Amino acid sequence: MFQTKTPLAAGAMAGKSGLSSVPGGAHGSPGWEQWIKSVQVDLPQLREYAKAVHAASDAFVAGLKPEDLDRPVDLAGFGLGVQTLNWAFYNFIIGHAAQHTGEISTVKGCQKLKGYPF
Repeated sequence: MFQTKTPLAAGAMAGKSGLSSVPGGAHGSPGWEQWIKSVQVDLPQLREYAKAVHAASDAFVAGLKPEDLDRPVDLAGFGLGVQTLNWAFYNFIIGHAAQHTGEISTVKGCQKLKGYPF
């Protein structure tokens, strides 16, 4: 999406993601819930797919120039309108990972385990 080209799962690695199907609907929707219950995972193949995604992502980020971060990205499909690539990176990648880290730490704390490692 950020690169404005065909995703690996729909192009070069179509049918090689390690997942029996793609998510059916928006996160949290009935279609998503059904997908979670029915998807089959080929873990070795998923790991290979993840390596390809990481390599493509690293190459994309390494090739960015500072002015590229001001490029508009159409996020209307997510109900977010048009934002900059910088905004999308922060909110979809950096901020999203931070949110999950906090959630995991909270669950660990509720289980009387150490949350954050510091």
